Parts: sequence; structure tokens; C-alpha cells
Amino acid sequence: MTTYRITRHREEVVGPIQAFMRAHGIDPNDVPLYGDIEIDEGGRTLTVDRYVRNDAGQIISAGEDGKRESVTVDLVAPWPFPPEVTEL
Repeated sequence: MTTYRITRHREEVVGPIQAFMRAHGIDPNDVPLYGDIEIDEGGRTLTVDRYVRNDAGQIISAGEDGKRESVTVDLVAPWPFPPEVTEL
């Protein structure tokens, strides 16, 4: 399993990651700007945190940030960066 850490908001990183999330059926607007993305190459899965929304579509508050849940989906698209680059 490889963990990729998003530490900065840069357009050259955000665009490809948003497309990667969409390819996996995950709304990129639900994924925190900074955090970890785990890819299990052997099990062919992607795990990422996403915000939890209420019935009105608003992110549920949890202190200074929104409430999060971990979601795991089948890996269907390749990671858009060289695999050795684990911090973006």
C-alpha cells in the first residue's frame, strides 16, 4: 500500500487529482484539500477521506473542520503522478 500526502494547494496537482477522484466516482468537492490518499496496488483499492454532508448537502461541522468518513473504492484508473512522488 502506498500513501500519497497532499500538503499544498497547487493547480498542477489539484486538477489531476480531481480528475482521478471523478474517475473513481468520488466528488472532488467532498475530498479535503489536504490529506492522505491510500492506494493498495495489490488489492486494487483506493481509500480517501471525504466530508460527510447532511440532508441539505452541507458539510457537517466537526470542530475546526468538517466531519469526515473514510471511503474505499475499486482502483480503476492509474495514479496521475510518478509513483515515487508520495508528497505533493
